[in-house]
Amino acid sequence: MRKIFLLMFLLLISAVHSASATEVTSPNGTLKVTFNLDNTVPTYTITFRGKAVIKPSRLGFALVKGGDLLDGFTLVGEEKGSADETWTPVWGENRTIRNH
Repeated sequence: MRKIFLLMFLLLISAVHSASATEVTSPNGTLKVTFNLDNTVPTYTITFRGKAVIKPSRLGFALVKGGDLLDGFTLVGEEKGSADETWTPVWGENRTIRNH
């Protein structure tokens, strides 16, 4: 009986965790993009200085030749990272460009 309650508790925690939104914030914190999965529909919101610039909006593709990619999504994983590298463009005004 305890195993069943433990399993239900773990499933509840994972469901709450997967329903949480993912946020990306600009370095100075004024711009924030929030991605969310509302049931199986991906949505996003953009705020600037705490005020909504784009209210919750759906993500997806409406395909020309039948079908669509508007819902039926699941969150498989999430990764966050950063980069600080320099690369050389083929042409342009700068010899190197910093990607940070």
